[in-house]
Amino acid sequence: YGFKALKHSGDHHAYRHAGNLEAQTEIHSYIYGKVAAIWKKLMEVPEGNGTVADNTVVLIINDGGGVHHNGWDYMPLIMLGSAGGSLKTGFFIEMPAPEAGYKHWKGTTCTSDVFVAVANAVGVDTKTFGDPAICHGPLPELKA
Repeated sequence: YGFKALKHSGDHHAYRHAGNLEAQTEIHSYIYGKVAAIWKKLMEVPEGNGTVADNTVVLIINDGGGVHHNGWDYMPLIMLGSAGGSLKTGFFIEMPAPEAGYKHWKGTTCTSDVFVAVANAVGVDTKTFGDPAICHGPLPELKA
């Protein structure tokens, strides 16, 4: 909802279920364009020896994953920034997926592990996020 400026301004959730790739692409382009504009502004604001962007982390998560949307094995995440140097940047990582969905989790990582790494990077001392039965703690590949 809330995409009135776009040709496809209806229910984004319904577009996903209907397989309307044109509408999904238009909406995602709009959203990621807004994120890029905000990031550009953060890069322009001086802070310390760098910019606000240098001390920030923005985590963007695909909204089409999850068991409900048949995307449990594909949950792309995009991170901008390093939270003041606490997180690695400039790389792509592919993590093993669970074998048969959430109820039969056998993977070695989950999205919650990323959340814990980001929380730790911004000073929140936690070892788990969400279901502790599947969250293994901060994803070590993200630590700078």
